[in-house]
Amino acid sequence: MKLSYMSRTVMFYYVAALFLSLVIGSFLLFLIISIVLACHFFLYRKKVVFDHEDQITTLGTVYAPISGKVVAIKNDQAVKIITIRTSFIDNFGIYLPITCEVKNLIMNKDYYLYRFTSDDDFKQDRGTVLELKDKKNRTISMNFIRYFSGKAADLVILPGDRGRRQSAIGFFPFGGVTKVILPIGFELEVTVGSRVISTETIVARFNEEENK
Repeated sequence: MKLSYMSRTVMFYYVAALFLSLVIGSFLLFLIISIVLACHFFLYRKKVVFDHEDQITTLGTVYAPISGKVVAIKNDQAVKIITIRTSFIDNFGIYLPITCEVKNLIMNKDYYLYRFTSDDDFKQDRGTVLELKDKKNRTISMNFIRYFSGKAADLVILPGDRGRRQSAIGFFPFGGVTKVILPIGFELEVTVGSRVISTETIVARFNEEENK
């Protein structure tokens, strides 16, 4: 479906249940199913990207791959790590932060965090890791860690695939923690506490390229 990540099968069941409630004349049942459908539709809603940024003049710009709140920013050796937490009210879609080629997709051992745990509780080599390579051969990685009550990130791309920035590449059911790992040459545009919106918020720029 264009407006939701719900499958056609699930939507068919909802419609059938609504129709059955009308047949038996149960307004209360119809109302309950309608409320459940509305909640399900809201959680699984798909963000509509109406206009893509110019892909030439904005080279070196990294957009938020997912909506949420920046809860930590760290420098670790030659990379910068931005930690974004996605809540129930955020859109769960995952989007490409840059125009790139998929370098690698690593499915590590399943791992989860609680919604209020500290970023220090994160363990390395856990969750799903997506490595992207831009036209300058810079590598940008994203590490997805589900919440205890959530599901693992569902990605629809494979190594070797290419895509434009802001293109939908997956879904992160019920939210989780996303770590965006950037080379040290990028200048961050967000701070701890910033709320980011997928495909809209610029999280970093590569200054050397922007100044050319």
